[in-house]
Amino acid sequence: MSFAAIYKKMIDGVNLLGLSKDIDSIDVAKMSGAGTTTALNAVTSTTTSSEIDIRGYKHIQLTLVGAAFSEGNFAVSFLGDSITGGTFGDIYRQLADGTYVKVADITISANVTVTYVLPYIGCKYLKIKGTRTTDGTLTAYVTPFN
Repeated sequence: MSFAAIYKKMIDGVNLLGLSKDIDSIDVAKMSGAGTTTALNAVTSTTTSSEIDIRGYKHIQLTLVGAAFSEGNFAVSFLGDSITGGTFGDIYRQLADGTYVKVADITISANVTVTYVLPYIGCKYLKIKGTRTTDGTLTAYVTPFN
């Protein structure tokens, strides 16, 4: 058997062109960006999303869609935890002066689509909570990325 035939036999089935989430020990599926999760889908009352796994990501993109508003609003807040199924609570980030501030509460009160990029959240699991006042519909999409 020639060296070329032996070499071909050795590499059959091996991906030489790049990393693969199917055969590599690191999770290359989480190296740049993930799919988009619909956290809240046209909700018309105060609602908290299911948990969203953001392990391995540094940032999130949050897209909010407000509709059917006349005078009310939705206050959108972020809840986080380090374990799945845990007790989710408010997320805080440290400022340069050493103090802490709650990660942005966002108010939607118009028929708009807005997108926010939130830097490193610091938790492994995230929930989005929409608190409704009098009217309106809210949809929220979350896309984690690095």
